[in-house]
Amino acid sequence: MDVTVTNQIKLRFNWSQASQNISNNNSVVSWNLQLISTTGTISSSANKSWSVTVNGSKYSGTNTIGISTNTTKTLASGSTTIAHNSDGTKTFSFSFSQQFDINYSGVGHIGTKSGIGSGTLTTIPRTSSVSATSANIGSPITITINRASSSFTHTLTYSFCNLTGTIATKTSSTSVSWTLPTSFYAQIPNAKSSWGRVTCQTYNGNTLIGSSECRFDVYVNESTNKPTMSPRVVDTNGKTKTLTGDENKFIKYYSSANFAFNASAKNSATIKTYSLKVGSQQTSNSSGTFQNVDSASFAFVVTDSRGFSVSQTLNK
Repeated sequence: MDVTVTNQIKLRFNWSQASQNISNNNSVVSWNLQLISTTGTISSSANKSWSVTVNGSKYSGTNTIGISTNTTKTLASGSTTIAHNSDGTKTFSFSFSQQFDINYSGVGHIGTKSGIGSGTLTTIPRTSSVSATSANIGSPITITINRASSSFTHTLTYSFCNLTGTIATKTSSTSVSWTLPTSFYAQIPNAKSSWGRVTCQTYNGNTLIGSSECRFDVYVNESTNKPTMSPRVVDTNGKTKTLTGDENKFIKYYSSANFAFNASAKNSATIKTYSLKVGSQQTSNSSGTFQNVDSASFAFVVTDSRGFSVSQTLNK
C-alpha cells in the first residue's frame, strides 16, 4: 500500500504470508515499511518516529528518513503471527505511520504520513473430508479420511435408519475398515438396499476443529438371503391311496393333493407371497388341498418382503 509523500517520493507498506502452521491454525506475516524515491531526495539525519499495527499487534521505533534519488530504503520491518478463524479463513487489518516533519521544496511542510488497509490470508484447511465404499450387510467397507495435518485425529460415527454408533475414537489412521453390522437387517426388512452416513469429527489434540460426513450404500446379499422352502405334497384321498398304496402317487382327476410350502424368510424379512400351480389349478395359500388334480407337476414359488424369490418343482 502506497502513500504519497511528494510527487517523487512515496511511503509503502508491504506484507506477505511467510508461512502457515496447519496444526495450530495460524500464519506468520512478514511486513516492512519502505521509503521509495524516483527523482526526489531528502537530506535528514534526525531520528523520526514510526509505527506499524498488524492485526492488533503494535510495533514502533525511530529511524532516519534521508534518501537519495532512485533509491528504496527500508524504514522498519518485522513479522507477526496471526491466528486464523475456526474455519481456517482470516482477514486482518493493518495501519502504519511515519514521521517526517520536514520542509520540502515546492511542497512545504510535511508532517506525519499514515495509511490503513487490510489483507486476506490463504485459508488453512481444517475439517478433514471423508469418503466410504459400499458393501453387503456383514461385509466390510473402507472409510478414507483426507486430513490437512498428520497431527489431526478423527472420531468416526455412523447413522443408519434408527441406528447410531461409534466406529472409531480419535484414530490417527487415514483408512479405517468397518464391517456393516448384522443389526442393519432389521432396519430394512422390506428392502434390498438402503444407505447410511459416516460422520467424521476432526480433532487437533482435544480441540474439535469441525465435522464432515459422507454416504455409504448398504445392500442385502440375495444369494445368502433368499427364503428357504421345503415343499411337501401328498395324496389325501383315501380311495386313490388305497388303489396306489402310496401317498406320493397320484391318479389323474381323482387324487386330492394336500400341500404345504414350509417356507421361511431370512434376517428379519417375511414371506410376502405364495404361488403354487398344478395343471389348471393355482393358489396363493401357504397350505391346503387341491381336489381332483389334473397334473403331477407342482410348481412352488415364494417371495419375501425384500422381493427375493425361490422356486421348486415337485414331480409326482
